[in-house]
Amino acid sequence: MTKPINNNVIQATKFWYLKSSEEVISDLNSSKKGLSESVAKQKLETDGPNTIAQEEKGRMLKILFRNFNSILIYVLLMASLISLFADHLLEFIVIMVIIFATGISGFVQEYNAGKALDALSKLTVKYVYVLRDGVKKKIKSQDLVVGDLVFFNRGIIVPADIRIFEANNLSVNESILTGESVLKYKKSDILTEQDIFITEQHNMLFSGTSITNGHGFGMVVSTGLDSEIGKISTTLKKIGDKPSPLQKKIDSMGKKLSLIVLFICVFLFIILISRGVSIFDTLLLVSAVAVSGIPECFPLALTMSLTNGVKRMAKNNALIKDLNSVETLGTCTVICTDKTGTLTENKMVAEKIYFSHGLEVTSEGKEYEPTGKFKFKDKKYNKEKLISYLSFFKCCVLCNNAETQLKENEWTLFGEPTEGAILTLAKSAGFEEQALRENNPRIFEIPFDPFDKYMLTINEDNSKKTKTRVANIKGAAEKILSKCTFIRTSTGKTTKIKKSDIERITKQIYHYTNQTYRVLAIASKTIHKKTPFKSKKDKDKLVSSFVFEGLIAIDDPVRLEVFKSIEECKTANVKVIMITGDHKDTAMSVGKKLGLISTPKELVLEGIELDKMTDDELDDIISHVSIFSRTTPDHKFRIVNSLQRKGEIVAMTGDGVNDAPALKTADIGVAMGKSGTDVAREASNMVLMDDNFSTIVNAIKEGRTIYSNIRRFVYYLLTGNMTEVFLILITALLGLLTPLTAIMILFINVVTSTLPAMALSIEPTHPKVMNQTPRNAKEGLLSKYVLLKIVSLVPILFIGTLALFLWEINIAGMDLNKARTMAFAVLILFELFHTFNSRSLHSTIFNKTFFNNKYIFIAVGLSVVLTLLTIHTAVGRMIFGTTFLTGFEWLSILLISSSVVVVSELIKALVNSELREQHSLNFKSRN
Repeated sequence: MTKPINNNVIQATKFWYLKSSEEVISDLNSSKKGLSESVAKQKLETDGPNTIAQEEKGRMLKILFRNFNSILIYVLLMASLISLFADHLLEFIVIMVIIFATGISGFVQEYNAGKALDALSKLTVKYVYVLRDGVKKKIKSQDLVVGDLVFFNRGIIVPADIRIFEANNLSVNESILTGESVLKYKKSDILTEQDIFITEQHNMLFSGTSITNGHGFGMVVSTGLDSEIGKISTTLKKIGDKPSPLQKKIDSMGKKLSLIVLFICVFLFIILISRGVSIFDTLLLVSAVAVSGIPECFPLALTMSLTNGVKRMAKNNALIKDLNSVETLGTCTVICTDKTGTLTENKMVAEKIYFSHGLEVTSEGKEYEPTGKFKFKDKKYNKEKLISYLSFFKCCVLCNNAETQLKENEWTLFGEPTEGAILTLAKSAGFEEQALRENNPRIFEIPFDPFDKYMLTINEDNSKKTKTRVANIKGAAEKILSKCTFIRTSTGKTTKIKKSDIERITKQIYHYTNQTYRVLAIASKTIHKKTPFKSKKDKDKLVSSFVFEGLIAIDDPVRLEVFKSIEECKTANVKVIMITGDHKDTAMSVGKKLGLISTPKELVLEGIELDKMTDDELDDIISHVSIFSRTTPDHKFRIVNSLQRKGEIVAMTGDGVNDAPALKTADIGVAMGKSGTDVAREASNMVLMDDNFSTIVNAIKEGRTIYSNIRRFVYYLLTGNMTEVFLILITALLGLLTPLTAIMILFINVVTSTLPAMALSIEPTHPKVMNQTPRNAKEGLLSKYVLLKIVSLVPILFIGTLALFLWEINIAGMDLNKARTMAFAVLILFELFHTFNSRSLHSTIFNKTFFNNKYIFIAVGLSVVLTLLTIHTAVGRMIFGTTFLTGFEWLSILLISSSVVVVSELIKALVNSELREQHSLNFKSRN
């Protein structure tokens, strides 16, 4: 039964919300242990993957037709028809071959780029925990099938439509379906009212919605196109569909240049006709000039550059979700980074226990292996003595959502690393995780919240005849200590906490934080069985009068590669700001170790200080802040906005649900691929597959490289294109014989524009790319500097080609075909030599990186071979009207064409000399 859609609220067609968990399991032929692997596999084959994406039909044909639907192809077709009507059958065939080669080349590049982006989009696949054959395991969300028993928690994007079996403080954002921003609180109870809307189905989760709080489990009832979101949309937006600002810039530049070239062609047509040149020859030559001048290769080279850069980033663990971010990376001026897992290894190990009465015990273990050894004052400590600290270790296990399992001789963590470290500590001390959880079932939970900085559970203690309830709490040390009214003594009894106890414990907290430890406090209390805890007022009362049990100092070593990356950032004028929820002293200690704090001008600001500031006050000092400590996700949002108001281009890292606004607002939102939530990944532009700060720095380096490569091929192509156009135009204006035939111009355009430009678009990262200041985001591709370099080199190519042609005709007395062959060969080599110039706009090309890009040499080599075939084979000479060249003639061509490298190197040397002199004069004037 259905109702008409009203107020954009979707009506469901299935009534799973009316069924009990037993009925759902029965109807779906599943079990309380989940599906078996064999049944799941069979269902997957029958029902298909859990995805709403549909492969675009006829994609190959669309790409093929699109590459033949361009100005370049139309101009070439016009030239071919002119040749056919003029009885130039050979030229007609050659031009048709060029049309085919150009279109197919574009098709191959675009199709490969599309496949590359499709492959990269698959890296964004989400994972989910399911119960199969009674064993909890991690699978791809696309492999979910109806009947799977799924676990869900705070921060995930719901992977399918799910009937909830158990919900713990569960709230969901369903705005993607309903348009309502109000959070929906979920429960597992059976609903009785039939035919209700999604907004009223409180025991259901729907695909695409996001869990904002709590956790639980349930059974998949619909997947893929059968899910509610699948009914609304059957297509998934592919990465790269929308052109980036960079693509728009280069398209705009291409259109402007095309208009200029077309204007020149009209002008040239008028001149040639007035000089008595036949209409067919005029049209053919004008068409060739149009092909030569229209920069149709730009979009192709741009796509190559971007997709290759994105693939390189993916290989280095940085997944770029949209091409627009590639451009933005090159302009980044500030990186705001989390500490835990990004600057550090996120391999949490609980190293110190400080019990409430003052006993300190050291634990030596390896990640999540429950085999740690304990020491007291550097001597072995018998862990059997730890049994007397039952309340402490029970809290470690019960106020904890992590699980550790031994798989293939390796301990695997399911959950948060910090919780994994605490659980491992308890298991190493001899406390059985499963037994404690079975004997102390959880009946209530307040999940960890970044604002309150604690987690609380209420557990039923079934170990005694008289059942009792115990509230366990863990979290930021000072927060928990402030909630404690009592303290556990060395005999296990409780007593009123004294001021001296608070001072002693506070001193110990500062001692640990100064050693860069993350410090958590543990506390518990017995509550009356009838104590209410559902309402907000009840919860506020619940979180007080605890018994302080002790501290845990957790170590998370700094990643070794981070030190080098931060130095690179300093060299590149990219500021690094650490944002952490840790204590100020811990943050400062790590900051000093990493070199973030080296002068008194670099400030450390606490979240509480930030709360007291106005936006204007924050803007005034933010340029001097290197570390923000004790922060919340809301603080991140303010920090991003403040930096952007100061004109900075900001990259912001995040992993939690509440980080999404800051990630979305930042110029480059960077989510954690390993430890981050689905919500954070959805809101970001880039996902770190290894959660490593150095990966961000490498991505910025790659972003700068990509932009530099785009400028390289723009510089290269425009120099050649302008030379070819002006060569024909000027000779026509002067009434001279044209140095090149139409077919020669077409060949030059194909040989020199395509292969070398593609090779330049994938030039490797320059060693000094991070020595440059961040590029101005408003800077155009064709900057004044690049335009000046083009204008300075075009006369070299133009004069060299024309002078050689006129020499052969007027002084050497050669025939027209010989002169044109010389001009043809020298212009091709001019442009091929210029390929090497374009590799470096500022410094000499003769350095250690000269042989780094093998594709340059392959591209130039193939172009040279094709040129030799047109001159030194009978077929080539017949098609292009060339003549054989002697070794001496080739030597003269080489000497003339290589002058473009000499002139370019001299210009760079003079400019660099002038800059050094100016720098020296400025330095002397300052001193």
